[in-house]
This record gives sequence, structure tokens and C-alpha cells, in this order.
Amino acid sequence: MKKIIEETNYIRNILLNEEITTELLYKIGTNLKPEVLANLVLEIKKQGKSPHNLNEIILSADFPVFDIVGTGGIGGNKLNTSTLVSLFARNFGFQVIKHGGRSSTGKVGAVDFIEKLGISLESVFLNAAEYFRATGIVFLAAAYTYPIFAKSAPIRKKMQGPTIFNLLGPLLNPISVQAKMIGAFNQSIAKKLAETCKILDQKAVIVTSKDEEGYLDEASPFAKTYLYFYRDKEIYNFELDPIEKITDTRACIFSNGVHIANELLNLKETNETLIAKKLIAFNLSILCILNEFQSCCKNNLNKLLTQIPEKINLNYKIILDQMNEHIYLVQKIITRIKQIEKISTKSPILVKNNLISSSIRNNISQNLKPIESFFQKEKLLLAEIKLARPQENFNSNLSIEERIKSYQDADAISVVTHPSFLGSIDLLQKVRSLTTKPILAKDFIRTVEEAQALINAGANGILLLQDMLKEEELKNLVEYCKNQNVASFVESSFQIPSLGDFHVLNSRNLFSLEENKDFRDFLIHFSNTKIESSKIVLASSLNSHLEIRNCLSIFKGCIVGSAFMRFSKVSSIRNFISKCINKKPTIKFCGARTLNDIERSIDLNIDLIGINLIPSSKRFIGKNNLIKLIPSLEKIQDKICFITRDDVCLECLKLVSHFESFEQCYSFPMLMNRKNLIVSNSQKFLGMNAFLLDSSFPGSGIEEQYPKNLKKQFIPVYASGGIHEKNVLSRLNECKEMGWSPVGIDCATGVSNSDLTAQLDSFSFEKMNLLISRI
Repeated sequence: MKKIIEETNYIRNILLNEEITTELLYKIGTNLKPEVLANLVLEIKKQGKSPHNLNEIILSADFPVFDIVGTGGIGGNKLNTSTLVSLFARNFGFQVIKHGGRSSTGKVGAVDFIEKLGISLESVFLNAAEYFRATGIVFLAAAYTYPIFAKSAPIRKKMQGPTIFNLLGPLLNPISVQAKMIGAFNQSIAKKLAETCKILDQKAVIVTSKDEEGYLDEASPFAKTYLYFYRDKEIYNFELDPIEKITDTRACIFSNGVHIANELLNLKETNETLIAKKLIAFNLSILCILNEFQSCCKNNLNKLLTQIPEKINLNYKIILDQMNEHIYLVQKIITRIKQIEKISTKSPILVKNNLISSSIRNNISQNLKPIESFFQKEKLLLAEIKLARPQENFNSNLSIEERIKSYQDADAISVVTHPSFLGSIDLLQKVRSLTTKPILAKDFIRTVEEAQALINAGANGILLLQDMLKEEELKNLVEYCKNQNVASFVESSFQIPSLGDFHVLNSRNLFSLEENKDFRDFLIHFSNTKIESSKIVLASSLNSHLEIRNCLSIFKGCIVGSAFMRFSKVSSIRNFISKCINKKPTIKFCGARTLNDIERSIDLNIDLIGINLIPSSKRFIGKNNLIKLIPSLEKIQDKICFITRDDVCLECLKLVSHFESFEQCYSFPMLMNRKNLIVSNSQKFLGMNAFLLDSSFPGSGIEEQYPKNLKKQFIPVYASGGIHEKNVLSRLNECKEMGWSPVGIDCATGVSNSDLTAQLDSFSFEKMNLLISRI
């Protein structure tokens, strides 16, 4: 231990206190013990600079954020695979904070590549939180986070070989990412980095690959690939054999890395871009497994470890098949990053509001019953009245009177009074004259006088934007609302508010006008237990009644506007709201195989109908049967959910890839970013919006106790695992006793015909009726 401390102090003094020279860097080399490397990381981190507010945002929300980085040290004009993989990873729902530097041994490091794309890394660093909440990806240049990297850059460039900085860089991300994918320049270094991650307790996968000409600091489908996964004090290593046979791969990827990347992003079809696609797809397939590996519960880890090589190969085929679609999405991400400014010129924040206190007359009709209070409501479905968005007008032929009538079953009304939304004080006064429901006034309030104007006009709830106000201003306004017996709704688009009666989480950033639905979804799915769910109100991007229902089952409420604006009839809005507030559990029956099964389910008003795409299942629909049913299924898309797992029939999956609801058993790249993604056995996967508490043998009808060691998360739960008409209520109660909020049931065997081989129809109409009658 003494030697390790002495060596650490010696190297630290050279790096931090002395003038760095080539001689000193040669002397230090890269053959360091993991303990020394870990100690150096901790020491150098003390000198680092973290972008303002970014770490706090991520820590408070417990996001699954990843870093994808290579050590470099290979040399040449090589394709920068890790940076490309970072950009493509956004298509799969990953949040990425990439830490990197300029190349010292080659021509294109992460910083060089990003700058060649036309992105200002200084602007990104200074406004990192803004970039993150608008795009979900941030590139942090090591020269800005650690001055030592900028100071040593000219010396390292002269050396033309890897140095200690190649090892330190991937370990020094100033943001607390949840896991890292690190490419190492040889197998010995990969092992060393894995051991260092173990000491630092950083979840990671270290990858390197070797062909006849040597190593690459990335995984490769063309070469032997070595993987070192770390979590929970254990390192698990795998060797993957090449799965592609293309000669001269090195000549291609080393020919002109930036040129190949540009051709790839412009959808040019060349031998070089084909190789680049395969490299990116292979590394993305490992990233998907890293996500599953770092998040799965210990009970399922051993099973996952036996499946890793097989799953990587399957992911690779799926991702590669969709690469052109992903390239198009990456083009959009790059464009968004380039266009982001601190405040968009179209932002409503820049438009002065029209809240002039002297013009307000408290002319509310005296015939109204007493006005209801927000504080008396168990749940809050706030139906919104706004006449426009900054980007578009709504084409609604409903009058304000008709809209209030259509909102009869909502808990409260939200009124947007800001002129950017064609709102006004007159609009608020008119709404108050028509209803006794609580009214939330939404405007950009900066002063007590403006808040008072809204209160005088009939509001008994005021929206306050935490992202716009200084801390002292926000405190004063919250206190003022309290003294006026008015509810304060404090909103943020990128962190959980700390003040106010209710906390509004909005996925649309009113500064940049960018929407990051992933942010809201991650808050719902993966937030830590510090969140007071009884205070949370979700806003923006809530469009389906199932989404709204799930939200109301877990949080205090939600604000719904655009979903109602698409209806032109009062009856349509009222029907939609009745579905949203219906407390009956969502019913999902799985295993439909025929049109008769589908029609019976529709007649019984089943919410979701599961169709099995797994050939080994006795409920597998079969490709030919699926083709016949697709025209009928497309007419009722919102009720159809396809069931998949790693041995899914890929031909069937491709036939239905345009549908929006899937149930899966692991992180399946094809199914990311769906409107409705249900995950079996309570794994934590990107993009999911519900999960099943299922048995160890899904679809078997076996009833097991639900696991007691699952971390409670704010995500809808479907009770499953041997449910039938006699035990459905007790299974729901079991979930509630564990502290979960079950929103529905999932049933297969309990509604199936006894002999699925003799009968084409899966569902028993009698069993379906019996189970529904119990609920």
C-alpha cells in the first residue's frame, strides 16, 4: 500500500505541479497498477471543472446516462467510432455525456471530429445543461474540464504513442454517468481499465478487438473482440469470434476517417461506409447489452450472462438492417445541436405579458357556487385552454363555452394567458365566469403584481417557472401565493422543483422551444425515491388515455392540452376524459391468434390484446396467419400489443415494426422509443413505460410470489403470473401491499382454451367473461 501511495504522489506531482515533458511521460508510461491509476483519477478529479448545474440535474433525477469513449493510442487517420456510436445511441433512447479530447497519436480524436461537424465545444461546455435537456447528448472537451489535458496536448502530440493520458481520459468524466463503454488500445490495457473501474466502482464494459494486424480500441465484427463487464465488485469477461468476413477493413477505416464519416452521414453507399456501418452497429449492440447488464436485478444476472454473445449477434443484425433510418435521425440530431441557442428568438419568454393590474375587474358572476380548491382534490386532471402555440394555431371550432362543457369531468382547468398563445386576462375572466372548478393560470410571472392580476381575474393556482426565476424571486412568489391561499405550481423542464405546492415537469423547454420527451420519460421510469409523487404534475406530450391514466395512478396529476385540441366535438372530448379517469384496471389478454379472438376482445372492451411472435410459444400466431390479420389489426392499433423476446420470429417482427405497442423481455433495439413499451419481469430498460410483474415461466399459468427485493420505481405495473378469475383481486392487492401502483392485469392462461393445439382460437369467451366480472 505504501508503494502505491508513493507512486501515486510521484505521478500526481509530475502531472499537476511540474512542467510536463516528453521524458517524464515516457518515464511514467502506461504500465501502471490499477490501484495507482484509480488513485490518480480521484486526485485529478479534484482539479476538474463540471459544467454549471449539469451534474446536479442528473444526480437529482437518477438518469441512466452513459459515456462512450475510446482510449485512442492506435494512431493514423482512423474513423472515430466512439463519437459516431454516441450520436447513434440517441436513436435508442440513451442519454449520452461523452468526455473526450483531441487526438495525440492520430489525426481525429473526439474533439477534432465534433469540431469538423461544425459544433462549438466551448458553447456546449458553457451551456451544457441547455444542450442536454434539448438534445439528450453533450460532448465535454477534456481541455475545458481538466486544464492538465490542454497543458499537455503539445507534448503528447510530439510523442506519437499512447501515454498515461490515454488511460486517464476515459475515467475522468466530471459527470456521474451511470455506466461507460470504453474502448482500449490492447487487451492488457482493457484488463487494467476493468480492474480500475472495479476499484472506482464505475459500472462499465471495456472492449478491444484484435485482427491479424493488431488491436483496435473498439469492438469489431471483423475481428476477435474481448469484453470486460464490471458491476457489483465482479468482472465478467467474454471473447467474441468474428461474425463478418471482409478483407482490408483496416485499410478502409484508416484511409480517411472524417471523409468516411461524412459520406456515411450523407448516405453514400461505398465499401468504406458499409464497413463503418457494421462497426457502429456492432458497438451499439454491445451498448444495448451494457444497459441491460448494469440495470438487471441480481436474480436475473446469471441468465443474462449466458445469453450475452447470442444477444449481441441478434442486436447487431437488427441494428444493421435499420442503419439508413438511423443515419437520417443522426442528421437531425446534429442539426439540432448546431441550432441550439441560449434562448430561441421565437421563445415566448421574450414576449412581454399583458398583465396590467389596474385593468383587472373582479367581475365573476355572483350566481356561481363556491370555487373549488386544488388542495381538496385527490387527483388533478387539468384540462387546458390555450388558443395557439408559438409555432402554430389550433384549428378548433369549439367555443370557450363548449370547451368548458366538454371539460365537465376534469378535476381542474388550466388557462394559458400569455399573448404568445393568444391568451389574455379576458380569457381567464371568461373561463372563471363559466366554471367553479379550480383554475391554474399559466403565464411567465416575474412579480407579485403580475401574480395578483391573475388572482384578481379568477385564478386560484399560479404557474411559476423555476428555470426563468432567480431563487429569491421564486421563494417570494411561492410565499405570496401561500399568503393568498392560492396554489403554487412550480415548473421545470429539466429538474425536479424544490419549492411550491405542486411540482410541474414539462418536457418542452420554453427557452429553446425544443422538446425532450426522453427527459420526462426518464423522470417517470427511473427517478429515485426522493421524489414526492403526491406533488408531481406532468405536462406536455401526454396524448393517449392509457398514458394519462398511468400518470394519474402514480402522480398527483397531469396537464393535458393538445390531446383535447384534436377533437372537434364536445362528446368526443368527454368520452376521452372518461377513459382517462376510469379507475378500472387496464386489461391485457395475451395470445390472440384469430380474428375471432380479436373480435371477442373488442366486444368485451379489452384495453390491450397481446399477439405472440415467439415461435417456441404454444400461442405463437405464425407468419402466414399474421399476414392475414394485419389489415384488421391496423384499424385498431391502439389496442394491439406484440409480445417479443430474444428468440422472436424476426420475419414477424419486421411485418409489424410500424405498430406502437410491444411487450419485450430484454433491451431490443428495434423497439426503442415506442408509445407503449411493456417490459417483462421488471427489468429497467430504456424507453419502457410499464412493466409486468410476471412469473419465472411467462405464459405457463404458474402462480408465484412477487419478488420482495424490487426497488420501487415510479412506473406503471401490470400484475401478471398465473392470473385467473379466482385470484385476480388478491394478485392486485399483493402488488399494492408491496408499495406498487398496479394499473392493470396481464392474463394469458387464465383466459385460454384448454387445448391450444386442437383449437385455433386461443381465447375462451366464458373465461374472459368470468375474469372481467370479477374486476
